[in-house]
Amino acid sequence: MSKALSELTPRLLSQWDLYLLPIGDEFLLVSPLRLCAARLNGAALLAVLDRLRGSSVEVAPRALRLLEPLLEPPVPDPPSPRSGSVRPPFLGIIPTRSCNSSCVYCGFGSANATGRSLALEMAAAAVDWMARQVLETGGTTLEIHFFGGEPLICPDVVETVLHRARAVASTLDIATRFEVSTNGVVDERMASVLADYFDAVILSLDGDQETHDRRRPGKDGRGTFCAASKTARYLGESEVELCLRACIADDNVDRMEEITEWYCDEFQPDTINFETLQPTPESEAAGLKTPDPYVFARHCVRSLRVARSRGVRGVYAASAVDRARWTFCPVGDDVLILSPDGALSSCYLLADEWRAKGFDFHVGSVSGDGVVRVDLDSIERLRRDVRCKPRCTGCFCRWTCAGGCHVNHLDPGGDEKYDDFCVQTRIITACSLLERLGAEEKVERLIASRELMETLARKADDRLELFDDDAGKDTTV
Repeated sequence: MSKALSELTPRLLSQWDLYLLPIGDEFLLVSPLRLCAARLNGAALLAVLDRLRGSSVEVAPRALRLLEPLLEPPVPDPPSPRSGSVRPPFLGIIPTRSCNSSCVYCGFGSANATGRSLALEMAAAAVDWMARQVLETGGTTLEIHFFGGEPLICPDVVETVLHRARAVASTLDIATRFEVSTNGVVDERMASVLADYFDAVILSLDGDQETHDRRRPGKDGRGTFCAASKTARYLGESEVELCLRACIADDNVDRMEEITEWYCDEFQPDTINFETLQPTPESEAAGLKTPDPYVFARHCVRSLRVARSRGVRGVYAASAVDRARWTFCPVGDDVLILSPDGALSSCYLLADEWRAKGFDFHVGSVSGDGVVRVDLDSIERLRRDVRCKPRCTGCFCRWTCAGGCHVNHLDPGGDEKYDDFCVQTRIITACSLLERLGAEEKVERLIASRELMETLARKADDRLELFDDDAGKDTTV
């Protein structure tokens, strides 16, 4: 690092929140907390460095004056965990861990689930408690999300929660919002319930019929594509917000753009969410592998562009560049998720899975007689722990990605170097910022070159104060 920049390090750290990324023959200057970025050539970068050394804006080049939103303090405070009273943004309900499908990569325990379903009394008690919390904390909406297993194979639990919540919300003069994650293998009556009562449906569809049926057979071994696609088509024509969730592995990554185009034309979704396969013993036994992160990033960027061109919102959840956040998921966000056994936790994954990694996301319980107990000490602990992410310290995605899944990505004692999730997230996020700046051609050149992507993705620390302006290059791994 140059002596001049070295002297500025404390000021840069405390005032500017600036990160610098190499993009071929240019640089991308990013301020995550300001939610803005700018493209710089070498001359502009030198002008920025001079400006940070104290050059007056009046004598700075006109082009540099346009960068003042990036260069002028104060910087917004980093997002902070919640404090004070428990204020869940939503209540999670898991009616059952069982499922009517036998997905070959399932990591939610449905294959060994006991068939136990959530007691109606527990479900009603949780709804009543959540409604009171909304009212007492000044909220306006009672929001409930259903997870599984497959939640819709327990229609009595789902409909009890729907009707109880609507009735309680009406008496308290607050609104309701319902969301469900489903495989879409439902009959016509449940499809109507989805369309009539839910605000958002996240439906898993893994591409064409051959791919989907191979990955997501029913309990009888037959494919579920026809049922799932029928539900998706029906919901796409309704008023409900339809999100199609596509699991991307090595066998369909090269067809992402084609899949995206087909989804848009065939099902009229509001959103398409791309997720990479999370390895499980089941997925390994089935011969499925996670995609190469550079290949996934390339196809994801192009697929997001395809969706956007058709008026559909494309999503890669870790690259949300429109807001700063302190956590990627419900953990640390006061969310309560009720399991069939009455346990309340902040994570919808199996408890055995997060306990095996050394985590404890248990935050309370609902008893058989309807008593809701929430452990405030556990809530406070999670609020603190969610910020402990050494791997994220120098990454420009630290306030947008927020570290990814705590169970699958933040293995205690694990390697702090960027992994495949980090690599694809850094590339996709950089491309999102460049496209917002109207630099589509620069994006295409970047994702067409593995060398350029590697230079960006493997950069050890993006903070501007670590840029070596004497040598004309930054520190990389």
